[in-house]
Amino acid sequence: MKYVFSADFLKILPPDTNFGQAWETICDILLKAEFNDGSQIRLKAPDKGIDIYSQRLKNAYQCKSSELAIRGNIDATECIASIKSALTVKGAIPWNKYFIASNANFTGSAFQRLQEFIKNESLNCEILGPDYWSDLAEKYTDKITRYLDYRLTVTEQEVIEAFKKARYYDQYVQQYSKEISIEKYIVEVSNNRTPISLRIPFSPNLTIENLLDVVKTILGINMDRNNFYDIQTSALPSISLIFEQIKQGFSKKVGEVVSDKEPKFEFWIKIIWEDETQKPENDNDTNYMNLLHYKLARHSCCINPLISRSREELMFAFEDPFMPYSRESLTFEERKNLTIKRTEQLLQNYIWENVITSKYGQENE
Repeated sequence: MKYVFSADFLKILPPDTNFGQAWETICDILLKAEFNDGSQIRLKAPDKGIDIYSQRLKNAYQCKSSELAIRGNIDATECIASIKSALTVKGAIPWNKYFIASNANFTGSAFQRLQEFIKNESLNCEILGPDYWSDLAEKYTDKITRYLDYRLTVTEQEVIEAFKKARYYDQYVQQYSKEISIEKYIVEVSNNRTPISLRIPFSPNLTIENLLDVVKTILGINMDRNNFYDIQTSALPSISLIFEQIKQGFSKKVGEVVSDKEPKFEFWIKIIWEDETQKPENDNDTNYMNLLHYKLARHSCCINPLISRSREELMFAFEDPFMPYSRESLTFEERKNLTIKRTEQLLQNYIWENVITSKYGQENE
């Protein structure tokens, strides 16, 4: 499961007074849980380039954040300034390794500039980016639950728009809109790939398939198959709705399945893979173009000038598991695991991008 730490979902609780401090709290809690380190302390401002310090391990952490998280970037200049400050106090606060703890990524050029500085200074420094903290959050969810709120309220208009995007005929969209306005349940739908939970106004007279289409559209799930030509495999998602641990039939009405007006469903995404590529169902075979678009967009690159990018920037964009492999270098089980992992990350990335983009779009209207 993938976690994103943006201002939309990370709560600022006392004594923290701003987003940066709230991010430090998350890092502090997760690091203590991971290393069971009672010697770990937070340094108050002015922090001299160190926000969190482990007296036992002699590790120094500087927390850098963007309120936009995956849609934002980390400033290399600020990171370099923090490292320089930490170097000036190394006598008083002795550290062996320096970590940059970030909830967002660097652009390719910013990452290169930071790495050059680290190399020139011969520093033992490591970047702990969004994926690192997502993994720890999944491992120690109970430690940080009170600081996070991934519940999103969907409006009736958004439900109607979802029906339109799902290509329902106008007559059905109007009918379903009327059904929801007459009697509505507030259906809560979680999913098995992200911690996002949707609260959706929905009519008990509409079907499980109708609800499935709305959730799929709001989360931005693409049902197309992805071909991975380097390892010659493919995969696609299979979706269903689970209520009280039972997979529900598409034709059932919501009111036939649930017993109260605030039911909780789980949107279950299963990944089906094949050890071969498949002919695309349409001409838009998006596998690596989707991958490139997401990876490069994350680092403020754009896809059009791709060929003009340096190899270093491109290789940075293709972080594991998206580094190119050869089919012959992998066993059957390794190809299976890599294909599923790639597909899962694509699904997670699209869900977060779609949800956050929609949220910011609403705020800017």
